[in-house]
Amino acid sequence: MSDWLGTKTQPLLECINRKQSILDPSLETTTLVTQTKMLIVRAIIVATLISSVAAGPWGQICAGNPRNKARGCDGYGCGYYTAPREDGRRKHLGVDVICGDGSTVYAPFSGMIERRMNPHGGRSVINNGVKLRGSGFCVHMFYIRPVTYRGWIDKGQKIGEMLPMQRVYPGITSHVHVQNCNRFNVTRYLKVEEVTRESAILDLTLTNREELVVNLKVEGNLCESDDEMTDVMVRRKRSNTVHRNFNSSRELWRNGCNMFPLKVIVFVALVSIVAAGPWGQICAGNPRNKVRGCDKFGCGHYGAPRIVGGKHRGVDVICRDGSTVYAPFSGTIGGRVNPYRKNNAINNGLLLRGSGFCIHMFYIRPVRYRGWIKKGQKIGVMLPMQRVYRGMTSHVHVQNCNRSNPTRNL
Repeated sequence: MSDWLGTKTQPLLECINRKQSILDPSLETTTLVTQTKMLIVRAIIVATLISSVAAGPWGQICAGNPRNKARGCDGYGCGYYTAPREDGRRKHLGVDVICGDGSTVYAPFSGMIERRMNPHGGRSVINNGVKLRGSGFCVHMFYIRPVTYRGWIDKGQKIGEMLPMQRVYPGITSHVHVQNCNRFNVTRYLKVEEVTRESAILDLTLTNREELVVNLKVEGNLCESDDEMTDVMVRRKRSNTVHRNFNSSRELWRNGCNMFPLKVIVFVALVSIVAAGPWGQICAGNPRNKVRGCDKFGCGHYGAPRIVGGKHRGVDVICRDGSTVYAPFSGTIGGRVNPYRKNNAINNGLLLRGSGFCIHMFYIRPVRYRGWIKKGQKIGVMLPMQRVYRGMTSHVHVQNCNRSNPTRNL
């Protein structure tokens, strides 16, 4: 090491001596001065080498996410740095690294755990985190249960566990929030491609989730222009060349937003309906969504007359009591909806909105009342209809929010 440093530093020392002789020809460099200069230069080089090797890029933060992939956009917002928050009144000053609830969380670099850091003022099951300082960095890591609140930790060593984010924010992409102590952008240290507003919208578009584009826009988190949305539609039809087409819209995003709220919302809805296609299977055991025929209580088709007057404004999809019920399309569960004013064993249901659709699903026990759900994922269980209407063909009542006919979508 000494010989190598001598070889590398000797030209620098000779240069210093030559410049010194030019400034003062009468000055003779003594042995002590030369040795001192050599020690200083070598120390600088060694310190630079050690710091560059020690710091490097950060390591993996969460088990199951080796590349520190950042959260895109969901029903609660986006996870990239500077993503809008609270209707645009503030910005997201960290990066959300995807992490499944209960997963092991690792130290991204070697350093000292200084203390506990809470992301929220109130109490919740995810209100925990730590401050980690070392290797030239200082970060806050939120939504984890640390193994300790003080002490040294090595890069890659377990620093904690991901807390149950789904219990607080159902449907959000669970994540560890990583934020620089000085609130600067940490993205480049994560060694991943930066998640931007453009790529987040592209991800939503290609996964049939344009309704989230609308939701985020209405909340002030995103904005689009007619040209941008046209470009989105072109990218949908030519998904095999999406990366080549994407550069044209990138400049539009950077040049600002030409806001036409109503036109954009209508346009996105139309694109979604065209792209979404038919709904998926609704009830286990009924793969073709066969509709209830007629029994002593009435008929299950749209527009069927009812004894109490009026017409049937939904479609009854046959489903045996206790069967698993699936989401017919991807979307956000918008809350509980009861079919009756008086309570009984089947008085339950939900509102599902997404992929250009909005429906009520009655007579099921939902797995939850809020959050994102994918097409084909279990959304609930069929309630015991025979206990209330013995002899009726048990079914899930599916009704469009605007009470139009949903039959063609089945």
